[in-house]
Amino acid sequence: SIATEDETTQDRSIATEDEIQEILPTASEDELVDGEDSILKPRASLLIRNEPIQKDYIFRNSFVHYGSTILIIAMCYSGAVIVRGVAFVWSFIGSSMAFFIAFIVPCGCFIVIESEVPSEDNGGDRHVSWICVAWAILVFSVVGAVVCTCNSLTS
Repeated sequence: SIATEDETTQDRSIATEDEIQEILPTASEDELVDGEDSILKPRASLLIRNEPIQKDYIFRNSFVHYGSTILIIAMCYSGAVIVRGVAFVWSFIGSSMAFFIAFIVPCGCFIVIESEVPSEDNGGDRHVSWICVAWAILVFSVVGAVVCTCNSLTS
Protein backbone atom coordinates (compact mmCIF):
# COMPACT_ATOMS: atom_id res chain seq x y z
CA SER A 1 0.00 0.00 0.00
CA ILE A 2 1.08 3.57 -0.61
CA ALA A 3 1.41 5.87 2.37
CA THR A 4 -0.58 9.09 2.30
CA GLU A 5 1.09 12.45 2.77
CA ASP A 6 0.00 12.89 6.39
CA GLU A 7 0.75 9.26 7.37
CA THR A 8 4.08 8.57 9.06
CA THR A 9 5.89 5.27 9.08
CA GLN A 10 4.89 4.69 12.70
CA ASP A 11 1.20 5.22 11.90
CA ARG A 12 1.16 2.78 9.01
CA SER A 13 -0.59 -0.53 9.50
CA ILE A 14 1.11 -3.81 8.68
CA ALA A 15 -1.50 -4.86 6.15
CA THR A 16 -4.21 -2.83 4.48
CA GLU A 17 -7.70 -4.03 3.67
CA ASP A 18 -6.79 -4.33 -0.02
CA GLU A 19 -3.77 -6.48 0.80
CA ILE A 20 -5.94 -8.70 2.98
CA GLN A 21 -8.44 -9.04 0.15
CA GLU A 22 -5.57 -10.13 -2.13
CA ILE A 23 -4.45 -12.71 0.42
CA LEU A 24 -7.96 -13.79 1.46
CA PRO A 25 -10.26 -13.21 -1.51
CA THR A 26 -13.17 -14.81 0.40
CA ALA A 27 -12.93 -12.46 3.38
CA SER A 28 -16.08 -10.44 3.81
CA GLU A 29 -16.30 -6.94 5.20
CA ASP A 30 -17.44 -8.08 8.66
CA GLU A 31 -14.44 -10.41 8.99
CA LEU A 32 -11.95 -7.56 8.66
CA VAL A 33 -12.61 -6.27 12.23
CA ASP A 34 -13.39 -2.62 11.56
CA GLY A 35 -13.97 -0.65 14.73
CA GLU A 36 -13.66 -3.54 17.19
CA ASP A 37 -11.64 -3.37 20.40
CA SER A 38 -9.43 -6.33 19.55
CA ILE A 39 -6.29 -5.59 17.57
CA LEU A 40 -5.81 -9.07 16.14
CA LYS A 41 -8.36 -11.47 14.73
CA PRO A 42 -7.32 -14.97 13.66
CA ARG A 43 -8.54 -15.97 10.20
CA ALA A 44 -7.19 -19.30 9.00
CA SER A 45 -3.44 -18.93 9.52
CA LEU A 46 -3.38 -15.16 9.02
CA LEU A 47 -3.61 -12.51 11.73
CA ILE A 48 -5.18 -9.27 10.58
CA ARG A 49 -3.78 -6.24 12.37
CA ASN A 50 -5.82 -3.05 12.24
CA GLU A 51 -3.54 -1.08 14.53
CA PRO A 52 0.12 -0.23 13.88
CA ILE A 53 2.55 -2.40 15.83
CA GLN A 54 3.93 0.73 17.50
CA LYS A 55 0.63 1.06 19.44
CA ASP A 56 1.23 -2.26 21.23
CA TYR A 57 1.87 -2.22 24.97
CA ILE A 58 5.57 -3.03 24.67
CA PHE A 59 6.23 -0.08 22.38
CA ARG A 60 4.08 2.36 24.38
CA ASN A 61 5.69 1.50 27.72
CA SER A 62 9.31 2.68 27.54
CA PHE A 63 10.22 1.04 30.86
CA VAL A 64 9.18 -2.43 29.66
CA HIS A 65 10.74 -1.94 26.21
CA TYR A 66 14.14 -0.69 27.38
CA GLY A 67 14.12 -2.86 30.50
CA SER A 68 13.62 -6.05 28.51
CA THR A 69 16.32 -4.99 26.06
CA ILE A 70 18.81 -4.37 28.88
CA LEU A 71 17.83 -7.68 30.52
CA ILE A 72 18.50 -9.61 27.30
CA ILE A 73 21.88 -7.90 26.85
CA ALA A 74 22.82 -8.58 30.50
CA MET A 75 21.88 -12.26 30.22
CA CYS A 76 23.93 -12.66 27.02
CA TYR A 77 26.91 -10.91 28.60
CA SER A 78 26.66 -13.02 31.77
CA GLY A 79 26.43 -16.20 29.73
CA ALA A 80 29.49 -15.23 27.69
CA VAL A 81 31.52 -14.47 30.83
CA ILE A 82 30.45 -17.58 32.80
CA VAL A 83 30.96 -20.17 30.05
CA ARG A 84 34.36 -21.86 30.16
CA GLY A 85 34.83 -21.94 26.39
CA VAL A 86 33.25 -22.53 23.04
CA ALA A 87 33.68 -26.31 23.36
CA PHE A 88 31.28 -26.27 26.31
CA VAL A 89 28.67 -24.42 24.24
CA TRP A 90 29.11 -26.82 21.30
CA SER A 91 28.74 -29.89 23.51
CA PHE A 92 25.63 -28.47 25.18
CA ILE A 93 24.00 -27.46 21.90
CA GLY A 94 25.03 -30.68 20.20
CA SER A 95 23.69 -32.94 22.92
CA SER A 96 20.37 -31.18 23.26
CA MET A 97 19.66 -30.03 19.71
CA ALA A 98 20.67 -33.26 17.99
CA PHE A 99 17.82 -35.11 19.70
CA PHE A 100 15.50 -32.17 19.24
CA ILE A 101 16.04 -31.86 15.48
CA ALA A 102 16.40 -35.56 14.69
CA PHE A 103 13.64 -37.07 16.83
CA ILE A 104 11.56 -34.73 18.99
CA VAL A 105 10.35 -32.28 16.33
CA PRO A 106 9.56 -34.89 13.65
CA CYS A 107 7.72 -37.17 16.10
CA GLY A 108 5.81 -34.26 17.59
CA CYS A 109 4.78 -33.01 14.15
CA PHE A 110 3.78 -36.52 13.07
CA ILE A 111 1.62 -36.98 16.16
CA VAL A 112 -0.13 -33.63 15.69
CA ILE A 113 -0.70 -34.11 11.95
CA GLU A 114 -1.74 -37.74 12.18
CA SER A 115 -4.14 -37.00 15.03
CA GLU A 116 -6.11 -34.73 12.68
CA VAL A 117 -6.52 -37.48 10.08
CA PRO A 118 -9.81 -39.40 10.30
CA SER A 119 -9.51 -42.91 11.70
CA GLU A 120 -10.05 -46.01 9.60
CA ASP A 121 -13.52 -46.37 11.12
CA ASN A 122 -14.48 -42.96 9.70
CA GLY A 123 -13.10 -43.59 6.21
CA GLY A 124 -9.64 -42.19 6.86
CA ASP A 125 -6.24 -43.82 6.98
CA ARG A 126 -5.03 -42.95 10.49
CA HIS A 127 -3.20 -45.87 12.05
CA VAL A 128 -3.17 -45.74 15.84
CA SER A 129 -0.20 -48.12 15.95
CA TRP A 130 2.02 -45.58 14.14
CA ILE A 131 0.98 -42.88 16.60
CA CYS A 132 1.95 -45.20 19.48
CA VAL A 133 5.35 -45.83 17.86
CA ALA A 134 5.85 -42.08 17.45
CA TRP A 135 4.97 -41.53 21.12
CA ALA A 136 7.47 -44.21 22.16
CA ILE A 137 10.22 -42.62 20.06
CA LEU A 138 9.31 -39.22 21.46
CA VAL A 139 9.50 -40.38 25.08
CA PHE A 140 12.85 -42.15 24.59
CA SER A 141 14.19 -39.12 22.69
CA VAL A 142 13.28 -36.72 25.47
CA VAL A 143 14.90 -39.02 28.04
CA GLY A 144 17.99 -39.38 25.83
CA ALA A 145 18.24 -35.63 25.31
CA VAL A 146 18.02 -34.97 29.05
CA VAL A 147 20.61 -37.65 29.88
CA CYS A 148 23.06 -36.52 27.18
CA THR A 149 22.65 -32.85 28.07
CA CYS A 150 23.25 -33.58 31.77
CA ASN A 151 26.29 -35.65 30.83
CA SER A 152 27.73 -32.86 28.70
CA LEU A 153 27.14 -30.29 31.44
CA THR A 154 28.85 -32.38 34.14
CA SER A 155 31.91 -33.37 32.12
